[in-house]
Amino acid sequence: MIELLLLVLFVLSFSSIGKIANGYIFGIREDTYPGRLLLDFGTGAGIFSLIIFVSGALSFINRYFFAAAVILPAIFSVKYIRRLKFNIKDLSAAEKIMLSAFILSAALNISRSYVPSIQSDALQYHLSIPARYIYEGRILDLSRVIRYSVFPQFMEMLFMAGMVVGNDTVARLIHTGFGIAAALALYDLGRRYFSRPAGYLGMLIFYLSPVVRSLSGTAMIDLGIAFYFFLAGYAALKWIEEKDNRWLLLYSAFCGFSFSIKYTGILSALWFPAAVFWKSRVNSDFRIGSIKAYAMPLLLFAALISPWLIKNYINTGNPVSPFMYSRLGGDNWNGYLEENWRSHLNGGEKSTAARNTGFAAKIFEHTPLAIAAFFILLIPRGSGHGAAWIFFLISAAYIAAGVSLMPHIYRFFLPALGLLSAVSAAVYLRAAGSKKSLVRVLSVLVLVLGLGNRMYETAYGAVKNRKVIIGSEKKEDFLARKLDCYGLADYINRNLSGGDMILSLNETRGYYFNAGFAVSHEVVAGSFVHTMDNVRDIISELEKRNIKYIMVNRSRYFSAHQRRTPLLENSNMERYFDLAAVSRDCSLYRIKEHAQR
Repeated sequence: MIELLLLVLFVLSFSSIGKIANGYIFGIREDTYPGRLLLDFGTGAGIFSLIIFVSGALSFINRYFFAAAVILPAIFSVKYIRRLKFNIKDLSAAEKIMLSAFILSAALNISRSYVPSIQSDALQYHLSIPARYIYEGRILDLSRVIRYSVFPQFMEMLFMAGMVVGNDTVARLIHTGFGIAAALALYDLGRRYFSRPAGYLGMLIFYLSPVVRSLSGTAMIDLGIAFYFFLAGYAALKWIEEKDNRWLLLYSAFCGFSFSIKYTGILSALWFPAAVFWKSRVNSDFRIGSIKAYAMPLLLFAALISPWLIKNYINTGNPVSPFMYSRLGGDNWNGYLEENWRSHLNGGEKSTAARNTGFAAKIFEHTPLAIAAFFILLIPRGSGHGAAWIFFLISAAYIAAGVSLMPHIYRFFLPALGLLSAVSAAVYLRAAGSKKSLVRVLSVLVLVLGLGNRMYETAYGAVKNRKVIIGSEKKEDFLARKLDCYGLADYINRNLSGGDMILSLNETRGYYFNAGFAVSHEVVAGSFVHTMDNVRDIISELEKRNIKYIMVNRSRYFSAHQRRTPLLENSNMERYFDLAAVSRDCSLYRIKEHAQR
């Protein structure tokens, strides 16, 4: 359980760093709970990520330094944490039940963090990028080796710190912790703008949703985006209420941190125009103030996102690579890769219809959220009505952006679903208090059955992997059972040297391969395999690049590519390659000596 202790230290460290920044830099001293703790945690995590990035850029990835960066601030935070008071006696029976359900669900998701990572994105880059940095002892250009290493790496920096002082379980716990923090931030929004019971219910609807459940316990990044999205909303609405530009400065910081997790985090900026629009509608005397007032927030936002844009520009020549390739260009990218990337964003030509059907099915899993869209007007004016409309408008804009950008990636919609959860909670509570007994009974029945089913699914997700969680099943046996490529990883780690270059064809999940092996994804280093028709030319290109092996996951490869490379035809494979190892659908081939002859 040392990993859980490390998570606590990280939380305390972030909170301590954030308290100093919010108090002495931003001049913000929020007194409400848990608002104050969440604001400090969010600011501190962002500053800590930047510290780790600078350290890595200076080739100083050191366990003792990282440990000191975690432990020392944590020591100073103890007194601060002790001042936070929470009296459970003030809660109603229903609120106690909802809080207990949330705590139980959080504990179950924390336990799932002890399950080794098998998610494709986590193995492809969220864990493999920091692992490679740790192996090299510095942050370096991986754009030729790992497909998505060009993206901002806010969360990966936190993962790297966790992996240096602990292991990859700490990385999964950090992401799970952001999910818990996001739920608490949503509670604070609901409590502030609707009611305390609505805050608890909205938090529970959100946290028990299928998408949050699937992301918790993993080393992904989406829960971090949701957390900063809610914090940005908190700060923007406080600025609208108080017209204190310090809140606007903090809002820009949270937008910058959100963008630093993922480019789509820029959508956190939706809070500002939505809040201004609504405030101007309800108060004709409202003015946004002088343009000069926004200079510092914009400069702060630019400063926070600049490390990732500069890093990208230095490595590829395009600050937002792989986006805008047609206008800005970029190294390690070409027309074929651009087409492949756009197809990926749209879900692929063959699978778009199926994925859209899946999206519709997912929406029905969030029936309480759909209700909010139709019955938002049931919320009486003066009781969160304005906030409900702001939440709804931002959610609609967010969903519209998601449908146009990534219609098949359901986790993209997580922040919008969170806001709709808060509105749904307010609607349900109003229905539960209706004078019409049928409406009251139906609303309570839907809530109990819906949330009860989600509690069961959350518990089942932990119970089904209980053997590996408690240690009765070895990590290696679990991975061999779950990952078709893990057997090859074990073979490669045991038998190949660090200089043996491997080209991977549609097997991008490279985290469990020793970091010394340059396992290249075909979309970056191997596009020539798909664009060349002559097998001899392909073999020549492989030899020029000093690639000695190719690794093929045939099930994933042939389901993803319409255009088949002649290299993988059986006759060519027998002529130019020797089979080195096999693991289920994955095969490792070594190029024969003097294959060109």
